[in-house]
Amino acid sequence: VVTFNDITALKQEQQRYRDAYKELQSVTLKLVFAEELAQKKLAADLHGSLAQILSLAKVKLGELQPAIQNEQSRQQIQQITELVGQANAAVRSHIFELHPPVLDDFGLLKALEWLVEAMRQRFGLEVRFKRDGLPPALDEQLRSTLFRAARELLINVAKHASVEQATLSLAYGERTLRLTVADRGQGFDPAQIERDWGRGFGLFSIRERLGYFGGEIKIVSARGKGTRVTLTAPLTPAARE
Repeated sequence: VVTFNDITALKQEQQRYRDAYKELQSVTLKLVFAEELAQKKLAADLHGSLAQILSLAKVKLGELQPAIQNEQSRQQIQQITELVGQANAAVRSHIFELHPPVLDDFGLLKALEWLVEAMRQRFGLEVRFKRDGLPPALDEQLRSTLFRAARELLINVAKHASVEQATLSLAYGERTLRLTVADRGQGFDPAQIERDWGRGFGLFSIRERLGYFGGEIKIVSARGKGTRVTLTAPLTPAARE
């Protein structure tokens, strides 16, 4: 007895689902990149206006202080100077959170070096940074994606791994770029990411954005044995040049 089942309709429905998913993914990523562009513009505006004004105000207050004879007034000016300095530091911190200028001015390598120092100052996390190979010029969106992914992963280490040290590695090959964040912390069950949308959203978002460039994310972790997350992205001919 031979039985045949016509699954044409099923295959067509599966293809429509795949096409719809790809279209949704494309629209979502375009929205993400548009948001990043807006953040970049806002960071540039803050740097060129408010941060400059606060810096100048601090300098002017410093010049005014020696001319004040009244001790109480001098103390008040000193307090105001300190407040202006704190406001300036807060604005610059927000600028770097939105879009660090070093990423556009000096590239991914220097931005990651800045990130290492920022993690130490903000979270007390000592990050050992290693690189291999000569850095190529990268597409702006890919550069931003890799930087934000590295920041997201290191913040995860600082908040959840229960360690004070981590390793950040950046390796350039002939055709691919590999970025790795590793720690020896408490680890987790990677399968939980797929089961728990809320907890795994950051890693899920990184995977989706890397997939847009033809890249991938690999997670190796176990409870009590630390975590290693490796991001791989292909280098386009233009980037290799």
